[in-house]
Amino acid sequence: MPNCTLIKCERPLNITGMFISPDKPVFLFSEFVTFECRVGFILNGSTTAECQELGWNGSFPSCLPVDCGFVSLIAHGLVSYVAGTTYQQEAHIDCELGYNLTGSHTLVCDSTGVWASSVPTCNVIGTAIMVFWQV
Repeated sequence: MPNCTLIKCERPLNITGMFISPDKPVFLFSEFVTFECRVGFILNGSTTAECQELGWNGSFPSCLPVDCGFVSLIAHGLVSYVAGTTYQQEAHIDCELGYNLTGSHTLVCDSTGVWASSVPTCNVIGTAIMVFWQV
């Protein structure tokens, strides 16, 4: 006797920075799953997948961390990165000897890929000239 079985697809594996909708353990033939990245990540690939006869169509997307890139050059400034240039990472700004920092010492990479706060500046420390008059 022929035997018919229901076509099912297992829930996609957990992907870093991503959640799926609907979130359930099994999907039936022709059901869709939607992929969305969490804050601070960018979707790389398709936003949906469909359960088909041989499993999920295509490949699942990935979520890449938002990257702010390197802080623009600061005249007489020194920039160090705590753990990189991606979402929620910090850049620390110091000035060369003889210069004062105006602005924030720490910048944080935000979810849109921009360093939060304005980039600080390093300004020369003023020097006073003492003039002695001899009478």
